[in-house]
Amino acid sequence: MRRAPGKNATHDLEEFITMTLYQMYFVDETNRIALGEDMECTDDAAALRSARAALRHRDYPAVEIWHQAKKVGRAKRFDWIEPATRLPESSRSCGA
Repeated sequence: MRRAPGKNATHDLEEFITMTLYQMYFVDETNRIALGEDMECTDDAAALRSARAALRHRDYPAVEIWHQAKKVGRAKRFDWIEPATRLPESSRSCGA
């Protein structure tokens, strides 16, 4: 895990947000890994949101999200995020 500075890092160095490294694996039509990318997120839910957003900009049918040996989830291209669970662009909790 890596620590990223919080909002007021220049004034208060004691505020830190714990970021966890996740892997996104974009799979092709034969369910084989076509592309892998790392991303850092605050938790599993943020990693799933970020992976779904990344899938919208890629030409793959699905993406799997992993944290070390744990499969966090899988999203298909046509799975929809419920409006109540969407975060505004400014409140994302990941950094690629």
